[in-house]
Amino acid sequence: MDTPITSYPLILLAAGKSSRMGSPKGLIDYFGRPWLLEQCARFRAAGGEQVILVLGYHQEAYFQEIPWLKDSVDQTTRRHDLEITTLLNVHPEGGQFTSLLCAITSAYISSAPGAWVLPVDVPGPDRMVYDALRAALHGPVAVVVPRYLSRGGHPVLLSASFIQTLAAIPPDAPKARLDVQIHRLVPAARAYVPVEDGQVGLNLNTPLDLKGYLGDF
Repeated sequence: MDTPITSYPLILLAAGKSSRMGSPKGLIDYFGRPWLLEQCARFRAAGGEQVILVLGYHQEAYFQEIPWLKDSVDQTTRRHDLEITTLLNVHPEGGQFTSLLCAITSAYISSAPGAWVLPVDVPGPDRMVYDALRAALHGPVAVVVPRYLSRGGHPVLLSASFIQTLAAIPPDAPKARLDVQIHRLVPAARAYVPVEDGQVGLNLNTPLDLKGYLGDF
């Protein structure tokens, strides 16, 4: 029997410098609200219930724009019909893997059967994508990746066993990257699921990327 989406927390990575965007990506205005809250709303619409947000650079800007986030640092608060916990990456200069480690080594996912991983600059997909990925996590599969037009994307679904493997990797190790660790798995442990939602392959890294994305709405 499939494990329900409610059992898997979403690790939302928003600790980056956003140098190419010129401002914190999670605070971009998206039709009247910060993009971070839009991402949370999309996860809730897909059936999710728990978000683990990782901040690093620009954390004070996030707290100023969304004051209640400060109340969720290292504890869980109920907002927007979600259980939201904010963790602070004290070494965001180490790259995205350090933010992932911040989440997967915390107590907030210790009892979960796995977790979704979504960088804040990749638009959250529709529920059908989450359902398709969740259905593929079984047997020897350790990680499930959505694929649109033969290109991999996010969110990525990690099994609990793979999370334990990742948590044991030192943050300064040469291969401390999620994509590298995925490709090191045997083929049977990796599942690539074709989806029809092209958002899984987007990265809103620059103002031009954002302009193109908003032009689709």
